[in-house]
Amino acid sequence: MTSATARYRPGSFNSSAGPLICYPCVVDRACHSCNRQWQPSQSNRSRVCPSCKGKQQYARSHPRVRVCVGCAQEFAPSSRHRNCPSCRSVARMRTCQSGCGSRIRAGSTWCRNCLPQRVQSGDRNPNWKGDQARFKRSNGYVYVRVSSHPRGRNSRSYVFEHIIVMESVLGRYLESGENVHHKNGVRDDNRPENLELWVKPQPTGCRVDESVGWAVEILSRYAPEKLRSLH
Repeated sequence: MTSATARYRPGSFNSSAGPLICYPCVVDRACHSCNRQWQPSQSNRSRVCPSCKGKQQYARSHPRVRVCVGCAQEFAPSSRHRNCPSCRSVARMRTCQSGCGSRIRAGSTWCRNCLPQRVQSGDRNPNWKGDQARFKRSNGYVYVRVSSHPRGRNSRSYVFEHIIVMESVLGRYLESGENVHHKNGVRDDNRPENLELWVKPQPTGCRVDESVGWAVEILSRYAPEKLRSLH
């Protein structure tokens, strides 16, 4: 052996280093963290001793608190940055392109005060489609923009297209309790022949006179000729 601290382990040898050479027939390993000599196991190739390795693992799972050099606030670092995430975000900010001097985020072009003056909305936008706007949502239904429709007051003037088609067939707005059903189940197939008008059934537990009144209302709305034939 070439060193007094080398140790021989019976039954182990390194075939790549030659025959009859024990493994590991070398000096104890020096820890790269504390510079202390330690004896590794046969399969351990770590460069630090077990004590320092445990400290490193604990430090990764329990990051130390660091003081930001910019704002002097404490933060838990996830990297080697000396500034907190807030200060790094402020450092990436730039000036509004309109020349007002406001600071904006790196991905923005104008500040909040200058944006309405730069971006045209409504009929001032060249892409404005007015009541011809039409789009399909993820739920499968098609919406159209009808600014004069009473159902569009709370939805930015957008109404279901199948409702508009059915109302054009009936020549009136849908009454309360009426809804439109797609015969083939395809929500964006709004052809008039694929739509049918449904009405909510009479609620259970009504009085007799209320049921009669409901029947008269249904006949007067959908089949007035049958109601006249009863008289």
